[in-house]
Amino acid sequence: MSAPFLSNLGGDLTCYVGKEIVENRSFILERNPGLFDQRYLNKKGSIYLLPGDTFIENQTTWKEELVSEVAVPVLDEFKIDNVKDFLFWLKELNLLDIYLIPEDGLLYG
Repeated sequence: MSAPFLSNLGGDLTCYVGKEIVENRSFILERNPGLFDQRYLNKKGSIYLLPGDTFIENQTTWKEELVSEVAVPVLDEFKIDNVKDFLFWLKELNLLDIYLIPEDGLLYG
């Protein structure tokens, strides 16, 4: 899933991106209150559809990353006008989990 990387502002210092073990879904975990918005609100980006025949797994330390050793053509471009809205749309579709820290900074179970 490339959507959490549409903005890398602050990297892991703002939000941690990972993979749920049981559900096998990507997730975003906000590090502190307000950092999710700082990273994603009103940010624009594009997701590119690429041919998959030259991409291979297990070339980096992150198992979800695929790598091609040759340049590939872009088949299609999906423009995202507001990354935050797009991520919450993926959450509604049950394709992504988002964990936000409440303003008081306390996690409730």
